Amino acid sequence: MSPVGPVTPASAAAGFARAATEGLGLRVTVDVVDRAWEVPDAVVAAMTGAVREALRNVGRHAGTDEATVTVVATARGLEVEVVDRGRGLGPDAAEGFGLRRSVREPLEAVGGGAEVAPRSPGPGTTVRLWWHAPPRDGDARLAQAYATTMRSSGGSGIARTVAIPLLLANAAVGLHAAGQARFPVATVLVVVALALATLVALRDVERGAPTARRLWAWGTWVAAAGGAGLLLAGPGALAGFDSFSVGFAALPLVLLAYVVPARDLPVLVVPPLATVVVALALDPGVDLVGGFGALNATVTPTAVACAIGTALRRSVADLDQQRHRVVRARADASRADFLARAGQRHLDHTRRRILPWLHRVASGELDLDDPAVRTRAALLAAEARDDLYVPEFFDDDLRELVTDFRRGGGTVVVRPGADPGVGERDAGRVLRSLLTGLPPGSRVTFHQQPDGRRVRLAVVPPAAPDLLATLRVRHPGVTARSDAFATTLHLDDLP
Repeated sequence: MSPVGPVTPASAAAGFARAATEGLGLRVTVDVVDRAWEVPDAVVAAMTGAVREALRNVGRHAGTDEATVTVVATARGLEVEVVDRGRGLGPDAAEGFGLRRSVREPLEAVGGGAEVAPRSPGPGTTVRLWWHAPPRDGDARLAQAYATTMRSSGGSGIARTVAIPLLLANAAVGLHAAGQARFPVATVLVVVALALATLVALRDVERGAPTARRLWAWGTWVAAAGGAGLLLAGPGALAGFDSFSVGFAALPLVLLAYVVPARDLPVLVVPPLATVVVALALDPGVDLVGGFGALNATVTPTAVACAIGTALRRSVADLDQQRHRVVRARADASRADFLARAGQRHLDHTRRRILPWLHRVASGELDLDDPAVRTRAALLAAEARDDLYVPEFFDDDLRELVTDFRRGGGTVVVRPGADPGVGERDAGRVLRSLLTGLPPGSRVTFHQQPDGRRVRLAVVPPAAPDLLATLRVRHPGVTARSDAFATTLHLDDLP
């Protein structure tokens, strides 16, 4: 490791580290690993800003002016860690505005992410930032085909079910041929090598989707292995069992062909097929009919495996479309029912609370110049707005509580997008506890996150410590953080 001051941009990663860490008034130690810098400019800008904000937080909150920045750049992406040995995160620490606005959101916008955790071992904080390069078009296609195939066939175990019997059968044929071969020991070694190659291919298929580069590598290896086996067997091998190496070597391709799209099949088939065709041309003792078995062993099993995998993926796609249509129909029906219920509740509220008041105004019983009447008009308008923005959020008790809070000079804002009925779950109970404990004139903002799970409540001015202590006892899942301006509460709220 070396201080950032004397770092020379010998690589793109070192240049990025210098730009991201200099001029902040901190003593920053930088460790750079640049294996393959392939980072788009937009990602560099977002990552630079994120690193600088993380280091500013060290100076503001950590109680130290020293930090360590580790930068690792590879062909797969960019990862950065900012570590300090300061006071660390408090027990009630929550994500602040700076971290969210200047670190997390810019990185998420370019496909990256961030996480903050206590440093381990010892005191301090670790901020980990990352961006992963998107897969190339061909690799993305292969990954999608692999995932669909595994989902349609019950997982990667199907590859083992197919591979092991075929491996044993081909090994038996190879060992039988070794007994009559010109070089028995060498032939047995070929059998062992091909069996090991099949197991390696099986492991690759079980571990994840192949890449285009690996498909080319396997196709080329199979062509070379088949050719080496034919050279070892000598002239005339294509006409009998001595050509076992061609079919055995193609077994890894059978496993791969099952999980790849048909358009990638030539990458697997053409190289070994070319090897057999060249061997036929060079062996005058074997004609096309005699070499048909070897040609068939090279092409047919691989093509059949690809056809089976393609058929399974097509069936899954058709099933997904049907399932999507059913889900869409149910969603449309649920939406229509929800809108009907929300509309009915809004009409009921209007009939019970708003229309009687309007009749009293129209009859002259209420004077609109009366401040109390104007206050009542504002409260009724807020209730109607609540129904329009967040239908079915309020039950009658919560509505009365909110109206009383507003009547006392407080403000309650529920952001649009809250789920129907969330006011009756844990989040609603926390809101009730706040409204009954806050002083007049406070402002409460309720915001359900887009994921439908996290809920954030902001209180201005900050809530009293004794109220927060009571909330933690009543609602153990709530975390709270206060500063000089506001209190922010977070909780998970699931149906």
